[in-house]
Amino acid sequence: MQTFLPPRVDPVAPLSRRAAGRVGAPSLVTWAVVLAGALGSAYLIDRSPIAAVGFVIACGIFLGFLPRPAATGVALAALVPITSGLRRGFPVPGLRVSEALIVVGAVIVLLRVPAGRARPKWTALDWSVAAFTLGGPAIELLDVVTSGRALSGSSLQTVAGPVQFLLLYRVIAVSLTGSGAARNAQRALLLASFPVSLLAIAESLGPAAIHNVLVSWTGTTVFNTNGYTPVPRAASLFPIWLSLAGYLLVPLLLAIALLIAGDTAVLPRWVLITAIVCGFGALVASLTITVFAAAVAGALFLGWRYRRLFRTVAVTCAVGVAAALPFGALLMQRATAQHQSTTQTGNPYVPQTIAYRVQIWQDQYLPALHGHWATGYGPTYPPNITWAHTESGYITLLLRGGIPYLAITAVMLWFVISNASFGALVATTPERRALCEAAMALALLQPLINLTFPYLTDGGLPQPLWVVIGLLAAGNAAPSQALAKSAFDENAVYRREALA
Repeated sequence: MQTFLPPRVDPVAPLSRRAAGRVGAPSLVTWAVVLAGALGSAYLIDRSPIAAVGFVIACGIFLGFLPRPAATGVALAALVPITSGLRRGFPVPGLRVSEALIVVGAVIVLLRVPAGRARPKWTALDWSVAAFTLGGPAIELLDVVTSGRALSGSSLQTVAGPVQFLLLYRVIAVSLTGSGAARNAQRALLLASFPVSLLAIAESLGPAAIHNVLVSWTGTTVFNTNGYTPVPRAASLFPIWLSLAGYLLVPLLLAIALLIAGDTAVLPRWVLITAIVCGFGALVASLTITVFAAAVAGALFLGWRYRRLFRTVAVTCAVGVAAALPFGALLMQRATAQHQSTTQTGNPYVPQTIAYRVQIWQDQYLPALHGHWATGYGPTYPPNITWAHTESGYITLLLRGGIPYLAITAVMLWFVISNASFGALVATTPERRALCEAAMALALLQPLINLTFPYLTDGGLPQPLWVVIGLLAAGNAAPSQALAKSAFDENAVYRREALA
């Protein structure tokens, strides 16, 4: 009788005393957080017991995310964009909630990057992003030093503002290289847009109490300025409706790309359709025509890229009409106000907002830039400026870094477009290609929408945009498994169809 013996299993080598002593031992970061929690709660307990409890809870959440960099990246993708409009100092003193989250995420993710050969190499896209986020502030500081002007605290915050975009980009790019983590980040970014859209619709159609609560959260004073807006416009969790519109553009185009691609791995079709309808409704409530036109143009571009242009036109028209129906009276008020204002300016063919911007540029900003085209004017406004709003992304970049900063921005956008175009060709999954197509559309639309507002540097659009660009870089850094699989594999078939 033949007997079958189990395969030989070598015994596990025992751990050395030194290695065994390190198993489960708290790290220095853990001890530092525990000590900070104890000292911080002791300091806050007499001043605000609620703040002390909140600080301890925050330290506990930090320790929970510390060994999970991918979960940290997903959390930042969901929370940073929707908290970027909350007022500074609420509830973190001196910081916005989004800035505090980015700093914590950078500590968790970027400080644990392996050294040596395992360290991820920087690509051309990484260097272009670094040039945009660090080169501009460097030019600002250079102009301040050479001119002998002093820097105030608010000016330093303006200079350091783009650095948070670099940290957010690197956290996403480093922590979400796995396909599952990237899918979760896309899902989190889209689901987080629902409360923002619903609050904007409720603010526009609901009672005034909703608007008052949102104003207290954002700390904005734009609604109290006499004559600034003759028609009420929704801003949701952002200090101004333009920032809301810029934020909505990112999840809208991502959801449209996923829907056209027929992908259900990120979210079901009905959830994507609901996100698009709610997003368009909130965009209409903001009454921002430039971004609305950009969203329609982006949807048509995605339909053309997927060779489904006719179907996309029909669906876009249906969704636009459905989203605009509840706001018919508001749209008529906006059109009437624009017509009356253009009649006063003497040019009935140019909208009032465009005519007013052109007047500000000609009378104030272009003369102020004379002699400062090389380095700009730093983080402060020139002394002869009476309207401290550039009303254009181009003017903002010229003021902060002159023509070199404008050129750096163009190079950065070109690298995003080229990486997204190549990534769409070699994508092995529908959600990866949808992400690349959405990133390409967003980068192509920046020269258009930045004509009338500094979307790239103001709050609202940059945070979700850098999440998408970070996911684009994370996918480029991930090892391609499709090349090692059979040509008959489903991923290889999809890749061949994408290339065709």
